[in-house]
Amino acid sequence: MATPSPPNLSKTLSDKASNLLNKVNDAQSIFNPVTQLLDTYLGSEEVRALPPSSRKLLTSLCLEFKATIEQHFDAFVTGHPPPRGATTPPVTPLSPPSPPTTTHTSTPTMPIGPKPSYIQKASTPTIALTNKTPSDNRLFVRINQMHPARSAGSFAILTALKKVLGPNASLLREVQEVKTGFALCTSSTANLLALEKQKAIISSAIGDCKIEAQEKWTTYRLNYVPKKVTIFNDQFKIDSILVTKDTISDAIKEYSGKGGISHDLVLNLANIDQIDIITIQEPYIYKDTSRKITKTHPFYEIFTPLDDWKENPRVLTYIRKEIGIQINQIRPIISRDLIFIQLISTNNTIFTIINIYNAPTQCTDGNQAIKALFELQNFPNNAILLGDFNLHHPNWNPLHPSPSTLAEPFVEWSNSRNLHLISPIGTPTHSKGNVLDLTFLSGPYTAYTALAEQLECTSDHSTLKTYLHWNYRSQKPAKKLKLNTLNETLFKDLLETNLTNIAAIPRTPSLRDLDQAASSLTQALTKAYTGSARRSINGPLQQPWWNKDCIKAVYKHRITNTPTSKRSLRKTVRKAKHTFYITKVDKVEDINDVYRMAKWHQSTGIYRTPL
Repeated sequence: MATPSPPNLSKTLSDKASNLLNKVNDAQSIFNPVTQLLDTYLGSEEVRALPPSSRKLLTSLCLEFKATIEQHFDAFVTGHPPPRGATTPPVTPLSPPSPPTTTHTSTPTMPIGPKPSYIQKASTPTIALTNKTPSDNRLFVRINQMHPARSAGSFAILTALKKVLGPNASLLREVQEVKTGFALCTSSTANLLALEKQKAIISSAIGDCKIEAQEKWTTYRLNYVPKKVTIFNDQFKIDSILVTKDTISDAIKEYSGKGGISHDLVLNLANIDQIDIITIQEPYIYKDTSRKITKTHPFYEIFTPLDDWKENPRVLTYIRKEIGIQINQIRPIISRDLIFIQLISTNNTIFTIINIYNAPTQCTDGNQAIKALFELQNFPNNAILLGDFNLHHPNWNPLHPSPSTLAEPFVEWSNSRNLHLISPIGTPTHSKGNVLDLTFLSGPYTAYTALAEQLECTSDHSTLKTYLHWNYRSQKPAKKLKLNTLNETLFKDLLETNLTNIAAIPRTPSLRDLDQAASSLTQALTKAYTGSARRSINGPLQQPWWNKDCIKAVYKHRITNTPTSKRSLRKTVRKAKHTFYITKVDKVEDINDVYRMAKWHQSTGIYRTPL
């Protein structure tokens, strides 16, 4: 068998190079005309005259076109088909060198495609590596700037506290000076909880101080929030607004049912339904708390838990004016979460209404209202305790898996005060399906509480209506007569008729005759005036901005009760208020009108002082 001759390598390489050169020439003949046409267009005066934003868009298009041309050129020369769906070249980011000891976690490569929209970005879960935040095991002692403890120093405070703590002195490891006073440092969370139980001892030793643990804050970061959004304005024209912290805050209130609109709605709907007493939790409070401004209604008087609004009141009670019952406010507990109102009948029977908001555990002053009730020495015998308790317990929510921390102690406390639950059991009062709003009754009276769908005010809490069988009203005072409604003809006729029944005065009248004549004449004038003039009503029947559109939106929301009808109702109320005040501004005619409007920004809330 003949031995095969070795291959001619130079000829083989030469043939391959020749074939490759032919393919390159063929590719150039195909793609060069297209690229030359594009280069000519990009160098034209028409492109140079484009605005920067349009040139930026054109540059982006050209880069993608260039990448596509290169892919197909390479594929033609090499004989391999181009990758499917690829419109941009894969880019490999260069990462900085890391120390050899650092362990890297590989990140999966995402397929390259069109730029995602804001909605797609927001709906994509974000994976973030976060470091575990160490727990703050400090107990803070808040004191004023002139407190004598500031001059004593942290070491003297540490020594004095260890002495008064006695066997619990080991809980306190260090005392640090902070801007608001002192921080009592412990070595663990368990020691912090144990030191919190010694608040009374620490407070009596330092004097005139407030002791509290550091509040726990949860921070949320919202990715891909646009800088501007397009909306329909009040004239139903397309408009764009800047996205600021205020607009985001308003949007959160809109979708959570918080804010002024729900407050406005419940007051107006309660007035239509002839509700005598309204108890509100988490009310609207104007941001400048020094002015003590909240939502008002011409038919209701407001009662607030605090005289000084350094902290926002979290409960408000509204009582219909001229209800025919003597009303007193008492403050056995000074708390922004509790209001005590006494109703006193004509026979001096006292009935107490207690409005409560118990903040959730993780919130500021969480569970402080319930703890304050536990410390109340003399609980009234005849009372209703109602509000937002934020407690879970099988007694009112059998489907909840486990009771809250203070739920069982509260049940024991309420049983010892003869308080009986009269609100629906197992009926959710919150949009998330929880039973949070409760009503308890003590005393010999009967009452029951039910959901009031006709009072639905777009809040995340359902409205409850309580019927109390307690009828000890006094006679309502007569309304004033309005002089401008006097019918003069009728007045003269009635006066003439009344005067004919008056006896003539003797020629030498005695004092008794003169008194009798004066009394008869006064009665004749009073009867004539009463019969010929109309009596006044105290203020308008509703808020001046409440119109037919608001009523229609309320009825529509009652029928459908959907998120769309809820947003429509809130938008209608907001538009009605806006239109009303814009109209008042447009009707300004003289300087007095300007002065009256200027008072809008200077007014402050005035409330009854409790006993």
